[in-house]
Amino acid sequence: MKNYFLSAKKLLIVCLLLFLNATPISFAQQTVFSLSNQSYNNLNPTQKSTYDKIKQQGIYNDIQFINYNIDAINDPNGILKLSLNNFLDSFQFKSTRVQYTDPKEFNWTGEFHSNDVEEEENFAKLSFLSHSSGRIIGSIQTNTKNYQIYDLTGGTLVLAEYNLSQTSGSQCASKDTPDPSPPPASSDCGSNKTNILIIYTPGAAANEPDLHGKALLCINELNRIWLPNSNIANYAHLAGVATVNSLEENELSFYPAENRISWDLQNFSTSIIVQNLRNQYKADIVVFLTKAVYKDTNAEKEYLGLATVGANVNNAFSLVTNVNATSGRHVFAHEVNHLYGARHWEDNTPGYAHGHTFLTGNILFIGHKRYTLMTNKAKYNNLEHISNPEVNFLNRPTGIYNTNDNARKIREFINPIASFYSDQVPFTPGIIINGPSLCQQNGTATISIPQECRGPFTYQWSYSDNGVNWVLVPNGNTAIINTFVPLPLYSTINGTFNSRMYRVKVTRFNGDIAYATNTAFYNCPSFKKFSKVSEDAVITNEKLIIAPNPAKDNIEIQTTLSEKETVSIRLLDLSGKVILEKSENFDKGRQNIKFNLEKITQGTYIIEVKSNGKITSQKLIISK
Repeated sequence: MKNYFLSAKKLLIVCLLLFLNATPISFAQQTVFSLSNQSYNNLNPTQKSTYDKIKQQGIYNDIQFINYNIDAINDPNGILKLSLNNFLDSFQFKSTRVQYTDPKEFNWTGEFHSNDVEEEENFAKLSFLSHSSGRIIGSIQTNTKNYQIYDLTGGTLVLAEYNLSQTSGSQCASKDTPDPSPPPASSDCGSNKTNILIIYTPGAAANEPDLHGKALLCINELNRIWLPNSNIANYAHLAGVATVNSLEENELSFYPAENRISWDLQNFSTSIIVQNLRNQYKADIVVFLTKAVYKDTNAEKEYLGLATVGANVNNAFSLVTNVNATSGRHVFAHEVNHLYGARHWEDNTPGYAHGHTFLTGNILFIGHKRYTLMTNKAKYNNLEHISNPEVNFLNRPTGIYNTNDNARKIREFINPIASFYSDQVPFTPGIIINGPSLCQQNGTATISIPQECRGPFTYQWSYSDNGVNWVLVPNGNTAIINTFVPLPLYSTINGTFNSRMYRVKVTRFNGDIAYATNTAFYNCPSFKKFSKVSEDAVITNEKLIIAPNPAKDNIEIQTTLSEKETVSIRLLDLSGKVILEKSENFDKGRQNIKFNLEKITQGTYIIEVKSNGKITSQKLIISK
């Protein structure tokens, strides 16, 4: 294979939401994409229309028809092969993960690079997804080339070679800026999920072959760049896709391109229709996909996108030229990361939030130049990596501490941006009481905190026997404590009952404070202990189900009887007073007994079930 790669000069990777590694030829291989003998003249009208849209985008050197084998991803060995032309033939990838949302809808990601040090520079990537009951869209990227995969429908696909040289001098219009500080985060807990609304201008929508697929590809690419590639625990969710017909790009070429792209972003983001859509979809971020070419007529300078560096809720908008949104330039992901405070490699202002470029290879200062995502005007492809000194690419760090670490800055903005719209989770801890067991005094209490609430936390437990006077629990600074319910001063004819309230004060790392309270109960009814009765002779807890619990107006008691008998049911309060009582004859087998609680006030009670002198009980909470 070494000779093959050397003669091929360029390699491929396959990326989607799967991860693939090179595998020995001894495994079985399934070809997932191969060249087709289809022709334009044989296409139906819908397919021709889609093909024409692809061609009219004007950014592809060549468009080839390809075959797609859906069964390939179900190969038991997970081995995929590409047969697209001479230098791509015999590429092999082993899948380690495929994510399905439907039998015909999935995300697939994979990667290939040689373990041979001399060949590791031959790096390639492929990503594709299936949506809308089987429609395919994706991309293939090598060191110096890019291909977009489009589905013309009806099982006919094309592979379009992206003209990288056309945008090699292009850049982002975002300005150099000092390290931005994140806006204050909501006091609620961030879900680490950014809701993104993608809005097409009418011109971009008219020229896009697959509106929804392109939007999904943008989001999937962004998520892949964050995690696992850059070790940034953030997640983008496609909140919606819309076309706003009133958004018209500024095509007046006698104005500077830099001005036109700024005016468009300003006008689009202040549109009443856009604002209403953002509110409707609760979008933290809005990205506009436009067909405009922001290029000065007498200059080489062309702008592919624009966003504020370090967004707040009022300016979390970005503008991206649709034809460059994905593939080798990754402009969509580039501009979104600007909103999180990431800055260009070329940005000369101080701070640690900069992109990074570096060389890979086995000889110092000699090798292939690599450009992380936030590098402007890259000659070749931008890597799907945010600069991060703790993450390597081909055995080289993708960042430098204190100077080139965009990942660090992005993490600072995750919770503030996720809190722009209220899919937030309130900081409401709870207490889970376990025990005491029947006629026992000891149990445990465990703090429960919504998983969206990031720590660290500190705890302070206390208890009270009257709900007024509180005593600190010794060593009560942990998430789990031991509980103890003292015996009461007296017992009733029905047994011995008591309770103790537990409260915890939880403080988050940002100073937020919340409290939770719950009650532990001592419960020892005055009947023969279960341990003195054989298991076969009683209705055991395993045979007794009370639902719902907590209850409101009605409960259903489900129990299994070994023979026909009379069952007595009593509802007791914690003082042992009988609140309700019911007796009825039942046949052998599974029984459902209904109990009406409409006239019972809310509180904690004991349900007692008696059959042939044998009794079992369970705690019941009534909540109105």
